[in-house]
Amino acid sequence: MFTTGTVCTVVGIILVVIFAIIIFKNEDRPVIKASDPGYLYMILVSLFIGFPTGFVPLLKPTETTCTAEFCLAVLFLTLLSVNLLYKSVKVYEIFAASKNFGKPKLGILLKSSGQNNPEFVCTSHCRRVTRG
Repeated sequence: MFTTGTVCTVVGIILVVIFAIIIFKNEDRPVIKASDPGYLYMILVSLFIGFPTGFVPLLKPTETTCTAEFCLAVLFLTLLSVNLLYKSVKVYEIFAASKNFGKPKLGILLKSSGQNNPEFVCTSHCRRVTRG
């Protein structure tokens, strides 16, 4: 178990470093620019911290290893959560910048079906909600 955990941790860290090098060398490419390199680096930093977090419980239990396990796990999860929140805010800002944010863009479909100004409730499918 100890060997498996060590190998997985080392392989994960090596993959993170390889991806960081690939992103660094290709920062000028449109795909990387569109993905926001700063965001990608922060995700890689959080993964770089996260992989050893899975290795620490395999060590001999002492006060230091227990504290390190807790601190690394909290730091890893905080960085990962903040990065995902950052990306969600960026996506919201993109949609908020559009003129018709929140309105369904079904104009052609509605005109061809003869309906005018219905309200839609989306769950697993869209259905017409009548005004009461």
